[in-house]
Amino acid sequence: MVGEMLASRGVSTDLDCDGKYELIVGGVVANGRGLIRVGQIHNRSVRLVSELPVEVEVRDVATGDIDGDGMPEILTIGAGHLRAYRIEMGEPVALTGRRLRTAWTDRLSSLTVSDGVWIASTDYRVERDQDVGETKITGWVAADGQIEQMWSIDIDAHVGDLVLVSKGDDVFLVLESGTGDEGGDIRVYNVTGHPRQVWTHRLTDGVRCRALEVTEGNRVAIQPYGGPGSLWQVKGAGDLRRERSLQLSPLGSIVPRVGPDGRPGTLGITAEPMWAVRTISF
Repeated sequence: MVGEMLASRGVSTDLDCDGKYELIVGGVVANGRGLIRVGQIHNRSVRLVSELPVEVEVRDVATGDIDGDGMPEILTIGAGHLRAYRIEMGEPVALTGRRLRTAWTDRLSSLTVSDGVWIASTDYRVERDQDVGETKITGWVAADGQIEQMWSIDIDAHVGDLVLVSKGDDVFLVLESGTGDEGGDIRVYNVTGHPRQVWTHRLTDGVRCRALEVTEGNRVAIQPYGGPGSLWQVKGAGDLRRERSLQLSPLGSIVPRVGPDGRPGTLGITAEPMWAVRTISF
């Protein structure tokens, strides 16, 4: 399914609201433009059903109903652009978008809440005389077909991945940060109002954790590169509690693991030198 596209990230959702999950993968093709591929998950396999070329490269994808029509749109980030696409007659139509601070933009997360879809995006910048760069995380709310900024957080490190997760009336941002190949710091921010850090933990030494994903029951799956993953429960104050290990590893292609209830389980995607494991449900 990946073919000649350099796959960046993927997510699974019921894109056409027919009760069946699709796998949506974003990436970059040879001419530097972006491509979104949609596959149907059926009988432990993924069948390519559509290819959606877009103008700018795609480094990460998410979904959310940002115009209130009951159908999820596809959100993409890459080359300094945050964009939302509606699929009409099998073609991607740009609904709205925002320009970010730098072109080094490669992480995106979304969460449906009462007032629309909340989005968190990253852009990274390194000054010429500096060894360590700075990541700007921007929080957005998407509703009525528009995307508006809510807040931002500056972190003096590279952010490997991030997720938005709800707990009660609060929304938390969970992220991994580090410098180069060193890192594995997990940070949690309460972003319901003004962002404030509520928890931090050094998960690994000398290894980055560049794959985080929200699973059932407000759990967060965290996968270090080349090592065993772990499943964490988000508690009421935003602190994380480790529940168990996850035996996941990088995969050479998109491989769905379907759970006993027939719903998609873990989906893995490689993208050298980065890779990601997207955990949907167990």
